[in-house]
Amino acid sequence: MLYNRKILIYEVISVILLLASIIPLMDYNSLAGIRIPSHYNISGEVDGWSDRSVFLKIFVVELIMFIVFCLAQRFTQLINLPFNVNRNNPEVRALLIEMTSAIKMWIMSVFTESIVFTYTNAIGGTQISPGSLCLVLIGLMMAHLIYYCVRLYRMRER
Repeated sequence: MLYNRKILIYEVISVILLLASIIPLMDYNSLAGIRIPSHYNISGEVDGWSDRSVFLKIFVVELIMFIVFCLAQRFTQLINLPFNVNRNNPEVRALLIEMTSAIKMWIMSVFTESIVFTYTNAIGGTQISPGSLCLVLIGLMMAHLIYYCVRLYRMRER
């Protein structure tokens, strides 16, 4: 697989974020009987509650996303683009791997942010809304996606 320093940084951050999502699962038994905030309204107030299984559900989805993005990095033909590029070109392949790595990092950050804020609210009683940070993270992810799509578009087959 083609790696450069940027991809390595994205990968290390993704793994750290995935591991950070395990923290609530390590405290799973002590969360029995505690109401876990699971939804916030537009004002940032909790308006939905769940039990401790919400941490396991979010982590499983995050882990599946991590695996899917790892597979997409390995098999770049799985990445759907609205234009044709020569996927055998080493530059295109490297850029597809870098894009997938960056998007994986941002998705891991959104899931980890959700788990950490929910866990903090559950154990500390504070009502911190993850909404604003989540929007910023999604915005950064979209900016990266646009950046890579523009670069790939410039490499398209004519």
